[in-house]
Amino acid sequence: MPKVVPDYRNQARETITESASKLIFKSGFQDTGMDEIARNIGVTKGTLYLYFPSKAALLAEACRRNMTILESTMQKAFDGDISKGIENFIVNELSLPDYVKFHWIVAMAEINKSPEIKKILVESYDGYVSILTSFISKLKKLGLVSNSPDPEIVAKKLIAFHNGILLSVMLGESAENAISLFREGVSAILQAPTPKP
Repeated sequence: MPKVVPDYRNQARETITESASKLIFKSGFQDTGMDEIARNIGVTKGTLYLYFPSKAALLAEACRRNMTILESTMQKAFDGDISKGIENFIVNELSLPDYVKFHWIVAMAEINKSPEIKKILVESYDGYVSILTSFISKLKKLGLVSNSPDPEIVAKKLIAFHNGILLSVMLGESAENAISLFREGVSAILQAPTPKP
């Protein structure tokens, strides 16, 4: 990768991370080698090691990057109306490439082998819980959801439900059905009226 821009190092890391994300998603962590990643982007394996000391560090960076994309999608979706937020979030998420929206499934297979990956997944989960807890608390204050359980418990239920919906999509559920299921399920969890499509 020739040095053509001042932000070359960050751009190179992004290119490596993007390529690795795609390959790891396609072939799995164990079956994707640094040689293959290097070949895919046209650099030497030694160049990869200048940016990432190990394949686990590269997967950890891919997780961090993809979690940031999903967190941004979540924040944008829930900045306004609940009905639109629910719909926007799942529609936006389902439009992301598979290697972004499903990366955590690949990462979960490595959670007991890499403390760094486990740490990133735990931090991301905690971030999701925090974002959703804040959103649910606001909705409760506005009287848009029931006054029942603790917002943090509701946030964790929503995350578990969301992850189940993504697994169903990965297994072949249509995006249209997933969006409908998500909308209805979130409304049931929040004990709010089901938003209209």
